[in-house]
Amino acid sequence: MLDWVDGMKLWPSFDPSERALVKTPLGRLARHDVMNASWRAEGLSVLAWALGHRRLPPYDRLSDGPAVAATIAFLEPEASDLVRNAELRPVRELRWYASVAESVLWRLRHGSRAHAAYDMRRHVASPPNADAAPGRLRLRGHDLSIGGVAMSKVDASTRRECHSIAMERLIAARWLLGDASRYARVGTDT
Repeated sequence: MLDWVDGMKLWPSFDPSERALVKTPLGRLARHDVMNASWRAEGLSVLAWALGHRRLPPYDRLSDGPAVAATIAFLEPEASDLVRNAELRPVRELRWYASVAESVLWRLRHGSRAHAAYDMRRHVASPPNADAAPGRLRLRGHDLSIGGVAMSKVDASTRRECHSIAMERLIAARWLLGDASRYARVGTDT
């Protein structure tokens, strides 16, 4: 991986923590670092979608990390061609997706505090989330649907997983929109 990062001239884009992570010898990463790094596949799926190379999975399903990586030639020599010819989706589409991801994350955070049902149609229709069309969010009884179940009835473990998915995807969408120059500095406030 180090040779690939060198060849792609990516080191200047790494934060110190990212650089340390990548330079850690195989098998030496702390378990929590492995877990945190594996969540980045969700952000990678947003990048692949933004480049027009892959469809995004639903907000309540994990991305297939290896398949996403293959789609964008991660660790492959062809990645330089992909970078050279990269063209992002229009900004309005990126903003739309960011607003959807923000709405999902907002509901997951709200749902962790109160298990009462919530009418997501009102939240989605109110500014600043007017671009988050309900057609993209699946609703069950007007609440966010997670695996076909209303958010208010979803178990804590599933909520935590979906929260992590939504957070990582929102970070990627906001980074693509220029919210921060460094990926690791993008906020997830909703």
